[in-house]
Amino acid sequence: MGSFSTLRPMDTRLKRLEQDLKRDLELQSPEGSKLTRLIHALHELAKEDKRVEAILRSFSLL
Repeated sequence: MGSFSTLRPMDTRLKRLEQDLKRDLELQSPEGSKLTRLIHALHELAKEDKRVEAILRSFSLL
């Protein structure tokens, strides 16, 4: 029983972190997470802007 009470604060922090990530990244959004939407927007921009295209390629995002 002692070990369970020692883990409770960590469990609480992990649950809070999970909730914050879901909220901040909009992981439940039907359009996809914010990160997914951002990558799609950058792909569209890269079609017109060669600098953006080069940067995305350098980070293996295209």
